[in-house]
Amino acid sequence: MKKYKITYAPTLKIAQEVIDPYDEWNCKNVCGEYFYTSIPNHDKSYVKTIEVEALSKETAKAEFAIKIYNSLSLSQTIRGGYKPLVFDAIRNIKSIEEVSADE
Repeated sequence: MKKYKITYAPTLKIAQEVIDPYDEWNCKNVCGEYFYTSIPNHDKSYVKTIEVEALSKETAKAEFAIKIYNSLSLSQTIRGGYKPLVFDAIRNIKSIEEVSADE
């Protein structure tokens, strides 16, 4: 297995609806619905990096998708489901680099 560093520029993030914006301690705020909001990242300057172990660059993409999916809290119900965040990450991959043993 080889190590790969995948750099991507996300354009989506998960946010939670605030039921009572005037009282941050209001218990109703815990019940707010989760939804996607955009990250203003048209120039792709905001990036994140994830390292994966895989056999090739192609399987590194698959492992990357699994890591993104596993980073989500499955106890949250997100309007639109879980797929948009995974697709956004894959669509916005900037580079896949093999990491050498001395890095």
